[in-house]
Amino acid sequence: EASATGRARGISSLSVNHTRTKLLASSNDHHIYIFDCVLPEVEPTIFSGHVHNTFYVKSSFSPDGRYVVSGSSDDAVYIWDVSTPLLPPIRLVGHRGEVSDVRWCPTDMTK
Repeated sequence: EASATGRARGISSLSVNHTRTKLLASSNDHHIYIFDCVLPEVEPTIFSGHVHNTFYVKSSFSPDGRYVVSGSSDDAVYIWDVSTPLLPPIRLVGHRGEVSDVRWCPTDMTK
């Protein structure tokens, strides 16, 4: 379904944190949402700053759940601290095209 501006709406990826208490939803509205699975009535935490122009752009939690990483249509990778969603994300540059899917190394947070 398209929005009022004709832009496609939808979710391009879903993932849960390591304790399975938070759900991460990467949306085509240029936002990433974290929903509380234990208290679903709580408003979601919203992260922004990346560009999400296609359904190929994905996001995920770090292995410890403290960070969110996302690809972007502007050729960069973005990292947010879950505890400070209003702060701008860290922007990693160097790609020559859309960064579609990103993941943390499950055993080493530095990779």
